Amino acid sequence: MYWISSHKTSPAKAGFCDWIIFVEDYTLWDLALYVFLMRKKDGSVSEDGFSVKDIVFTNKYVEVSKASPGVKEALNFLWWKLFRKQENERKMNFIIAHSDFDFSLFGTAHALSQPNDYHNFWHQIGVAEAAITFAEAQWCSRQEINLLVVTALLHDAGHTGVARIDDEMVSVELAVRFIPAELCQKLGFTYEQLKNLILATTFSQRGRYDWHLAKIIQDADLGNVSFGPYYRLYASMGLADEFGGDYKKFIHQDQQWFINYLESIRPGWFLSDGAKKIGAPLQASLDTILSWPEEVYEYAYKVKQDDILFDDFQKHIDALIQQ
Repeated sequence: MYWISSHKTSPAKAGFCDWIIFVEDYTLWDLALYVFLMRKKDGSVSEDGFSVKDIVFTNKYVEVSKASPGVKEALNFLWWKLFRKQENERKMNFIIAHSDFDFSLFGTAHALSQPNDYHNFWHQIGVAEAAITFAEAQWCSRQEINLLVVTALLHDAGHTGVARIDDEMVSVELAVRFIPAELCQKLGFTYEQLKNLILATTFSQRGRYDWHLAKIIQDADLGNVSFGPYYRLYASMGLADEFGGDYKKFIHQDQQWFINYLESIRPGWFLSDGAKKIGAPLQASLDTILSWPEEVYEYAYKVKQDDILFDDFQKHIDALIQQ
């Protein structure tokens, strides 16, 4: 149970943290920002706020005591952005182990991310994991990986769920506003590099950069389709809703159009050396998916937001295939 109160009460056990949250009457967006703006630099709770970790790591059941409807709405909004909690925790631990960031960066990314069906906090964590995987396969430096990680975690902060020409520019503005310049300097990159790398994730810019980090982040942004047929279904079904909600059309038509478009940009699909080494062939993955029974697509769409680990998802798919 997690207690949210407008007045001081005794601390309550909540997920990984033993903190109490004190809130007043905030709008949905105000509270999203308040999650990380009021924390201390060391991540601990301040007298008039709470740690990022308090809201990121909570149980799904949230009890609100003497809080306004706006606060309840905001809390529901924030929880929705953190579906698939177990898999997110695994990805975050991987990112921390392979970069120089701590959990506070996830709090910033979580608070700024949008509650879209696909372009959300979960997607950005997946892009960060894929970027690290591709970067390490081509021996990138730690500083380059740091830049890739912060780019991945913020590149869709301004995304509305419907592609707009200025989505990435909004993400750039948010990154410059909420990522301290001294942190960039400490981790080995500049605002200008961060800005350019976020802008490189604009879909229309794919294949137009010679910069090796731009190629990596562009491949990582498509990481949902780069690791074989099982992960492709596991990580991409939210896109079906952003494409109109018809998951059968998404599988049978939209996916082939997507592959054809990527092939027209660059034969072989992948741009970076790392993705070329370890990425799964996109057409072969899709052909495998299309050979599976319709019950597989129905299941994948049904559990697209459920708190299920990838290994368990894959086992269930195998069971459906063998029926």
